[in-house]
Amino acid sequence: MFSWPRLVSDNPTVAHAGEVAHGLLAYLVYVVVALHIGATLWHVVVKKDETLSRMWPRASRSPS
Repeated sequence: MFSWPRLVSDNPTVAHAGEVAHGLLAYLVYVVVALHIGATLWHVVVKKDETLSRMWPRASRSPS
């Protein structure tokens, strides 16, 4: 359909650095998501506070 424009030249060193950075950033995203899930479980199971219910969207009430 279309091709993406090249942002850098065909330099193998730059390509390798990009692959390494891409892998590290992907790993960082996985870690941050896992920390958020862990924090949610901590608040719900261990602390048993209302943090999640305060953040969760409330069901809209239709006027009667």
